[in-house]
Amino acid sequence: MLAEKAAAGSAVLVPRRNAEGAVASDFSSLATKYHGFAAGKEYDVLAARHYGDNMLAMGFAMDWRETVIRSDILATQIENYTGDQIVASAVANISYSWRWFDKNVSGFLEYFYNGFGQPANDYSPDALANNSQLLQRIARGELYTLGKHYLGANIGIETTALTMLTTNLFVNMADPSALLQVIFNVDWRQNLTLLSGLSFPMGARGSEFGGIPSTAPGVYYQNGNSVFAQLAYFF
Repeated sequence: MLAEKAAAGSAVLVPRRNAEGAVASDFSSLATKYHGFAAGKEYDVLAARHYGDNMLAMGFAMDWRETVIRSDILATQIENYTGDQIVASAVANISYSWRWFDKNVSGFLEYFYNGFGQPANDYSPDALANNSQLLQRIARGELYTLGKHYLGANIGIETTALTMLTTNLFVNMADPSALLQVIFNVDWRQNLTLLSGLSFPMGARGSEFGGIPSTAPGVYYQNGNSVFAQLAYFF
């Protein structure tokens, strides 16, 4: 038990090359993190230099009335035409597990603030082109949302000992628009897992999930209803 609550520190360095093929600090990442415990809570402190930006993050997790509460806040110092600027992002969620009709059920509710998100819900090509900080982070796989304020909800039920049914809802609170996912996971065999799901985007034209405008008048970029399946074998 003491080993589980031992404080720990870690560091990582990821060198990257620029367009000329040379390793460059403005394309590389260096981060250090400390994980500790205080007053019955877990906390993390992270400092990093990432693609030329200075970053400082703090997070905590705690138990409260049989629920688990987690929160993280990130401050990023960026350079733009007005000089240095601090951009803050944050996430907070609460999760709970219970029994329902002899089934294991878990759920969580989460709020996410994307400090790099597009203001005023303007997702036109010209407006997005002016938000290079957002587009760079989407291209690098660091962000997956266009707006600023989001709410996420999840309910998972263990239908049998080997099957799990999960429903996810992602809501852009400012549009508003949403994405609903229904996922079914089956431990088919000892080393074989089947994952399948359905996705339903919802929202008006011009919203993030309803379809953002393209350069052609009356044409919108939108992910329609979709279905997916994955069969994984472990060896």
